[in-house]
Amino acid sequence: MELEGTVVAAGCTEMIGRSRIMALSERERHELSMLEEQLKSEDPRLSRALSTGKARDPATAPFAFLMALGAIVLIAGVAASSVILSLAGIFLAAAGITWRISRWVKEHYETYGEERRH
Repeated sequence: MELEGTVVAAGCTEMIGRSRIMALSERERHELSMLEEQLKSEDPRLSRALSTGKARDPATAPFAFLMALGAIVLIAGVAASSVILSLAGIFLAAAGITWRISRWVKEHYETYGEERRH
């Protein structure tokens, strides 16, 4: 029988809800700290996202807006049998995709570009 919030094995394992939490040894804490420092130095952007809990990329909002607007305009163009309106919707969606790909290439180059030069 598992009891919530009780220490199961003198300082080693604790039940919280249905999860079992184990205390880390000093060596394990040190290794975890070293991994954290390595992550901070190798990928500071990912480290910031993980520490703040904001893993969502802010560059996604304009992309999503252009895609949604493009879809709405395209549907309105098809419903109104307007070629110009339909083409405008396709153009907006294509602009959103192009913008997002260019941002990804820029971010990818900033992150990994220096490694390839040396």
